Amino acid sequence: MTNEFNNKVILVTGGSSGVGLNLINFFLKQNAKIINVSRRKPPITNKKKKLRSVSFDLGDFKKYDNLLKKVSKIFGPIDYFVHAAGIHLIKPVRIINEKDIDKAINVNLKSPILISKYLLNNEIFKCPSSVVLISSVVGVVGSAGHSIYSASKAGLIGFTKSLSIELSRYKIRVNCISPGVIKSLLFANYSQQVTSEVNKKVIESHPLGIGTFDDINKTVKFLLSDDSKWITGHNLIIDGGYSVQ
Repeated sequence: MTNEFNNKVILVTGGSSGVGLNLINFFLKQNAKIINVSRRKPPITNKKKKLRSVSFDLGDFKKYDNLLKKVSKIFGPIDYFVHAAGIHLIKPVRIINEKDIDKAINVNLKSPILISKYLLNNEIFKCPSSVVLISSVVGVVGSAGHSIYSASKAGLIGFTKSLSIELSRYKIRVNCISPGVIKSLLFANYSQQVTSEVNKKVIESHPLGIGTFDDINKTVKFLLSDDSKWITGHNLIIDGGYSVQ
């Protein structure tokens, strides 16, 4: 069985931790070449020289042109783009300030929009290609304290739908995934800050239980691969049933 990702170049944002880091580890095992863009380097031993990391503040919008030209010279033009970077802001509206709004919108929404401007630049991205943007189930359903985070993730879903139409003629597919709660350091820290009753309620709100990084990895692999060659503009909700209750 052939490995579709063998020596393919994948641009990943936010690969220093969480979803992004686990995606990098997953695709390195597929023998892909990974370019990570984040403020910090991912804690990965890079024995095969298949991973290169570029330290960059995704809020530094004036330097995107230099960034994309730089990353495309590392392994050559990019085959796939996964936006995994995100700011998980939890605050009630009454105490949110403009800085909070800018921080969440800039990384969660504005950043992937600006990177997507380069998808038709053949020196930077290959064509055809495939894009997966990581949204959240709270971009689909409401959640107290997540208003700005939810707004940014809902915007990402809308952007996915429109961009997919715009780029379909070039055989560039754009899809989105919206995960529910997964077993992560973020969830572990949250669990320690709330009562056991609240924690139990969160877990029980996912009929199939909370997810794992592997659930996300395999979904992203499917949407990037030719197995989903007739799918574009889709937001795939992977939340263990949370959003249907």
